[in-house]
Parts: sequence; structure tokens; C-alpha cells
Amino acid sequence: MIRLKDRQLALTNKRITTSVNNLPIPNSQANDICSALTGISDLLIEYEKLVLVTSTRECSWPVAQQGFLQYCQRFNRSYTILECAATEIPSPGTAYFTLNDADLASLIAKTNMFGYKLGQDIGLLAFDDSPIKKLMNLTVVTTTLPSGSTSQQHPVNSCNNTFEIIRRASL
Repeated sequence: MIRLKDRQLALTNKRITTSVNNLPIPNSQANDICSALTGISDLLIEYEKLVLVTSTRECSWPVAQQGFLQYCQRFNRSYTILECAATEIPSPGTAYFTLNDADLASLIAKTNMFGYKLGQDIGLLAFDDSPIKKLMNLTVVTTTLPSGSTSQQHPVNSCNNTFEIIRRASL
């Protein structure tokens, strides 16, 4: 028998599968995402279509997806949900909400390649702030964590997180 202390994980040679669709989603968190998006309706109204770029690698996407859907349905907005941005060709009049930096980088590169302007032709809303996103002047949805905490210590689906928008030039 192996004894484990609290917060330890035992790895076995058994395959364990889980689906992010089955993660518990606190309703208040989805409402917070919806409220954050509602707070930038004046920016989002400039775009004909909204696209949420999710990733099955991101454990946070059910909360973001539910809040995004609430917003789009409440305001009768045209939307699409993509699993990744790798094959997406940016379309003028579209605002993209990306949940990871790989998809964000892909959309920025393609936007530049096609000669579109961020915040004018294409809108970008990124998840989670960082020094690079601040330097690139990207609008972000971010979480408020207890002082000194990291997102690893307080996962996005934690009941104590709230979401807010930092307005910058990409929308």
C-alpha cells in the first residue's frame, strides 16, 4: 500500500480519461464572463461576428464558453466557436476571443500577413493578462486572484475568481 499526503498525486500505468465538458462550472463564473463582455459591448458592437477560439487543452474553456454563449444569446450576436485558430483565415468585421497564446499568436500573424489592422479590421480579445499582451496593447479578460497567488494555485474554475476586462487597442 502507498500512503499519500494531502495534495499528492499517484501516477499509475492505467489510462484515465476525462472530459472537460464534465467539469463543474460555477454559474457565477459564467455570469462574470458574460458581465465582462457586456462591459465592452460598446467595442464589440463594431464587429459583425464574434468568434471564441477554445482549446481542448485548456481546462478553463467551459467557463469561458458558457459565459461567451450567454453574452451572444442575450445580445443576439452572430458567433462561432472554433477549436483552434491554426486553419482560421481572419475575416474583417470579426472579433476573436482567444483562450491561449498559441491561437492568439496565430491570429496576430495572419492579421498582419493579410494587411488587416487590429482594433479596426479585426478585433482581438485575449484571455489572461501578461507583460507581452500589455506591450502589444491587447484587450484582455483577466482573473482577479488573491495577492501573490498564481493561476496554478487558483485555477480558472475556482469559485473565488472574478473576471474583468482591461481595455486596450485591439478591440
